[in-house]
Amino acid sequence: MMSVITLALLLSVPAVARADWHEGKGHEGHHHDVGGVHGAQPPPPRYEAPSPRHHWVPGYWAWRNGAHVWVDGTWVLPPEGYVWEPARWENVDGEWVFFEGHWRPVDQPDATVVYQPPAPPVNEVVVEAAPPPPVEEVQPPMPFANAYFVPGHWWWNGYRYAWIAGRWTARPAGYVWEAARWEHRPDGRWGWRPGYWRR
Repeated sequence: MMSVITLALLLSVPAVARADWHEGKGHEGHHHDVGGVHGAQPPPPRYEAPSPRHHWVPGYWAWRNGAHVWVDGTWVLPPEGYVWEPARWENVDGEWVFFEGHWRPVDQPDATVVYQPPAPPVNEVVVEAAPPPPVEEVQPPMPFANAYFVPGHWWWNGYRYAWIAGRWTARPAGYVWEAARWEHRPDGRWGWRPGYWRR
């Protein structure tokens, strides 16, 4: 006769429904390579921003070398104080005119403020996947004399590449901008080299 303790132990083990768990077996009970939990069809994947600050720039038809070219959408980290002016086509006097999308400053940038990149990571950033081709950025009009445009770049946020948009800045006297870049290492991986001002 089953003891009270044995009965309690059996009742405490969760039951596994045969309809939900097949332990790598097909409907006929034969093993196959794909196993795991079986259930209802999942919802569509969620599209998540790389961070709350990132902005989705949708894809659009651009005009390049006399032909329409599709420019893929991408997540972009906007420069501080800028908003996205979407690319658009307008019918002007019966002809279609293309206006490039670009980041534009909300207010007139300060001619005395020099852009300082974030501090480089403590540990070297090394990625297996090659970065995508650079985004073709359209520079907004120069906001003041001798302004310098720091180009955008791809950044690895831990699980995917995200584009960080370029920006206008004052140029410190006697310095030039060393652009951020990814270097292909001898081991086949990609190492991050942050941008900085150098004499």
